[in-house]
Amino acid sequence: MFRKTKLDNGVTVISEFMPQTPTCALGFWFAAGTRWDPADAPGLAHFAEHMFFKGTQKRSAWQLAREMDILGGRVNAFTEQEQTCFHIVTLGRHLERSFDLLTDMLLNSRFDGEELEREKSVVCEEIKMVEDSLDDLASDLFYQAVWPDHPLGKPIQGTVESVSAFEADKLLEFCRSFYRPDRLIISAAGQVEHAALLSLAERYWGKASAEGANLPSADLPGGKPIPARGRIIRYKSAEQVNFCCGGPGLAYGDPRYYALWVLDSILGDSLSCRLFQEVREKCGLAYSIETFREAYLDCGLYGVEAGTSAENVGAVLEKINEIFAELRREGAGEDDLRAAKEHRRSEFLLGSESALARMERLAQDERLFGRYVSFEEVCREIDKVSAEDIYRLAQEVLDTENYALAAAGSAEPDLTL
Repeated sequence: MFRKTKLDNGVTVISEFMPQTPTCALGFWFAAGTRWDPADAPGLAHFAEHMFFKGTQKRSAWQLAREMDILGGRVNAFTEQEQTCFHIVTLGRHLERSFDLLTDMLLNSRFDGEELEREKSVVCEEIKMVEDSLDDLASDLFYQAVWPDHPLGKPIQGTVESVSAFEADKLLEFCRSFYRPDRLIISAAGQVEHAALLSLAERYWGKASAEGANLPSADLPGGKPIPARGRIIRYKSAEQVNFCCGGPGLAYGDPRYYALWVLDSILGDSLSCRLFQEVREKCGLAYSIETFREAYLDCGLYGVEAGTSAENVGAVLEKINEIFAELRREGAGEDDLRAAKEHRRSEFLLGSESALARMERLAQDERLFGRYVSFEEVCREIDKVSAEDIYRLAQEVLDTENYALAAAGSAEPDLTL
């Protein structure tokens, strides 16, 4: 059963009781992603996420790690362009201890100077790891190619230069501005009663305020980004080339998003999809090829990522063009449409079996739509997608003339789509 309550200070508390599981997934979600990084400090949101694990007024970093281990839970955090999440999965009986642990990190972190300097080195190593991973590097370069002058195009981790220059005052100012109760969703699913979760939220967060914070504008930083048809090729000594190509997609809340979901299944997100079957199974041109769809509050992206030998890149790009052009010209047949819908319905339902998946979905529904979207509603919307919907959408999102391209590996500098 889904329940939702909003505290007087703006904290949103949502839960779903799942009687069939002994576990509980708890998440703290903040509207504090890299889209709000200061222009002179790219990567600061991601760095703040790291620093919350480095000790509080009553727990050292080691004690935090030790208590997480004792709970036997899975603890993690991630930073994206428009949100940062801290979450833990434990047995339901450990809900209060888990809540206390995460809250202590988020409200009482010390941001010790020595820890800050050490963590700079850790994050710089993470950045270097991305540089050595062709697929991760190609993805970062693609965002820079499609949105070169917008906060959404900046790398989440920042750069070695920006991270090395972070100061404690800048970090504290960022956290006061964005880790506020009115930007927080507390979400839990599994063996959790809403009354118990609400009691904890009121006890730990009910008196939290944004007093003294440098409140950001209600507008999204950078405004709606205008996509560019950029090209970035990074030569790296390697056996393969990883590339991303893509262009404008759909924002969250766009009524055509379910049609894009179905279209994506037909093209590149299933074993029988056209790209996988043509490029890998029939032509043997690549081991890995798939589509990606990214949605944000005011924009989106759609495209293809693949890894192949340098001599095959041109042929793979040609195949992508052919397959996209065919779908734009002829649309999807009834058999393809029926199979894609069933794939999406089944995938959605199977992917929602775990407490963690349910917790994440509750938070995303609240953040993006301000309400709970039921399983039945999702399935109904998928069923409503028509062949005409697919055809019209393909004209827009599969126009490779508008695509940006980024590649990393042993690629030639004049690589084109």
